[in-house]
Amino acid sequence: MYCPKCGSEIPENSRFCVNCGAAVGKEAPAPAPKDQGKKRTPIWVTLIVVAAAFLIGKFVLAPAMLSEPEPSQSAYRQEETKKSSHSDYQREETKGSSSNDDAPSTAYSEIFSGRHIIDTPTIFFMMDSSAFAAVDGEGVVEKLEFGYKDDMIKQMVDTVYYPISDMDDEQKSAMDAAVREGFAAYEAVDFCKVSYSMDNFNYKVVIHFTDLDSSENVQKMIEFGLVSGEEADGFSMEKTEDDLLAAGYVKR
Repeated sequence: MYCPKCGSEIPENSRFCVNCGAAVGKEAPAPAPKDQGKKRTPIWVTLIVVAAAFLIGKFVLAPAMLSEPEPSQSAYRQEETKKSSHSDYQREETKGSSSNDDAPSTAYSEIFSGRHIIDTPTIFFMMDSSAFAAVDGEGVVEKLEFGYKDDMIKQMVDTVYYPISDMDDEQKSAMDAAVREGFAAYEAVDFCKVSYSMDNFNYKVVIHFTDLDSSENVQKMIEFGLVSGEEADGFSMEKTEDDLLAAGYVKR
């Protein structure tokens, strides 16, 4: 039987409802159960749903994900990060280089080929750059590189390679002394740095001039005989290039 007040099922012939305590008449009508089907989901139904979800995930979804040919998003991002980092490195290494310096000309390359010289460019940060080279009858190679902005030269690197493969140790020693004496004046200049090195094939001298946007420094360059010109306000890249090409230098 059922309680006429709360609808709970109670033992037959009960006088009081064990759930709400209401008095129950023997002939009290039994109300229809209130939402009995919605109160609770049987535990066995819940277990079946959970088990089905596990089986679908393990044997259907997982194999499909493993066999997916496309890379995962994380792998894609890692690959893109590597490419971006590599591109940033390349841009940093070539920052300021003008497009015409991307590949050396054939004539420029031939100056270095066969002389055991590796032509490595000098990086001028935040500037455009241009390089020229020439070789004389004795096999001495000179490479000039410029860093400039708005056509005004800011820096210059002058590298000279003297061939010494046919010299003995005594001759190489004499060469070293003579070269250092010849470039001693440059080492005394505050905007100039000179370095010397020697291998089995070449004696190499590198002279790096900085702060060439200073008219005072430009005047010293003219006094050294490194450049010629009546104007000492600054080096024009266009004029310098014209002079070098006219003197037999080959542009990179």
